[in-house]
Amino acid sequence: MLVKKASFKLELIVFVTGFVVMSFEMVGSRILSPAIGSSIYIWTSIIGVILGSLSLGYFLGGRSADKYVDLKKLSAFILYAAIFVLVTNILKEGILVYLSNSPMDSKFAALIGSFALFSIPNIFLGMVSPLAFKLKITDLSTTGTASSSLFIWSTVGSIAGTFVTGFYLISYLGSANIVYLLSLVLFILAFYTSPKNNMLPIVFY
Repeated sequence: MLVKKASFKLELIVFVTGFVVMSFEMVGSRILSPAIGSSIYIWTSIIGVILGSLSLGYFLGGRSADKYVDLKKLSAFILYAAIFVLVTNILKEGILVYLSNSPMDSKFAALIGSFALFSIPNIFLGMVSPLAFKLKITDLSTTGTASSSLFIWSTVGSIAGTFVTGFYLISYLGSANIVYLLSLVLFILAFYTSPKNNMLPIVFY
């Protein structure tokens, strides 16, 4: 029973982080477009920056997981992701004003804006998966099954984040409220993941 509960928790974690990554990506163009306009450069920059940030997060998360891993560490990374997603709403006005007044080419403006707003949150989101994989694998004979289960739930979360955000959230909430919602979801997930649902050890981790 405890094993099933732990497995469900890890699957929920990768599902939610997958959802947040894609939802954050979908709303990214809405955040940048007032300063740069709607163009292929925005989507190119957002996709490239987020993929690069996730890759770096996977690398750093894997190195961290090799040292040691527990739910406290996993919760901490989710909490940091929540904080930096929230910071996006705080920083965006200043960054958009700078980009609007800058004479730089729109390609570079889109790239700089994407990097400034979306890189750090996605690095921390990327760090979650390797730690979840390490916690999931308790028996080497079932490594393939355990890892595929998390890949499936992460992908399902990404698909859900794409459709729910594109079809509903953007229309009903707007970009700023979506960012607040995603941050809140991650804060709740960090609390749920933390040992005995105690946030204090995470904050001072």
